[in-house]
Amino acid sequence: MADALAQCYFLDSARNQQGPVAAGEIARLIRSGAINRDTLIWYPGMADWRPAGQVNEFASLFGAPVPPMRPPQGAAPTRAPAYGRMAPAAAAAQPGLAGAGGALVPDFPVWGLFWRTLVFGFCSAFIIPAPWCLAALYRYHIQRISMPDGRRLTFAGHGGDIWLYLIGPLLVIAVVVVLRLFLPPLLLLRVVIGLPLLLAYVFLVFVVPYLLLRWVCEKVGAEDGSVKLTFTGSIWGLIGWQLLLPLSMITIVGWAWVYAAAGRWVCRNVSGTHRFEFAGTGLEILWRIIVYALASAFVIPLPWMMRWLQSWMVSQIHVADHLAAFD
Repeated sequence: MADALAQCYFLDSARNQQGPVAAGEIARLIRSGAINRDTLIWYPGMADWRPAGQVNEFASLFGAPVPPMRPPQGAAPTRAPAYGRMAPAAAAAQPGLAGAGGALVPDFPVWGLFWRTLVFGFCSAFIIPAPWCLAALYRYHIQRISMPDGRRLTFAGHGGDIWLYLIGPLLVIAVVVVLRLFLPPLLLLRVVIGLPLLLAYVFLVFVVPYLLLRWVCEKVGAEDGSVKLTFTGSIWGLIGWQLLLPLSMITIVGWAWVYAAAGRWVCRNVSGTHRFEFAGTGLEILWRIIVYALASAFVIPLPWMMRWLQSWMVSQIHVADHLAAFD
């Protein structure tokens, strides 16, 4: 135990991982107020990160805890969120916004993320497996993300939920293209046959992303069932951002600020037991995309760059508010 306590780690006020430090240094930081009873601590032998006030070796260094407020008579008691497992290497979340509960914590293995992305691209080329490949990719990403307090997210979506509005438009496009190749070159006939092609394309480009966004939000949960989300933004709002993003390419760099603004719009329209804010700025997105593109041009760094960029994007999503669940 003494050896373990010589290698303590803790998360500072900015939720950056500090350590290893000895137990004596932890005690000094507690007395100075740098570590409070809610500061997360871990040392070898502990299964999870735990608040310092709940660690036997340090609990006695704090004063008597303030008793919790009793709910009004007749009010339904709130259920405290369960504390999930958080690996030391993935525990450092970025600082939250004013009044925020902290940032989401990604834990993407380099090769796991890379080969699954390649498999998704390969499967999508065959159209039919695309919905199931997409659901599997979403599940992998989401279940490698934790809430700021360590609760792992879950994803209950399946390819059968989305196959119709993914495969349907693609099959319409394929059939129309084949018909146009073999139809006689009558302009009116080609126009009439081409209308389903146009409608299927518009549906695939503008409507399907909205349906997918709603589906993903509704299927995201947590191991303890404390996360219930829904997307409340309008389809016209999303279409507006989809149109503005390619238009902003004219400015060469303006797309990065549009992307950041679109991220804030999406997060603010996710509601339920939690609310979210996107903290990334246009400048941060711009220079990261440039570095990603330059490094990926050498091919070998691609898996690491993919993990780096996606981890940063996730860490910019901050939990802005938590609405307690009631029994």
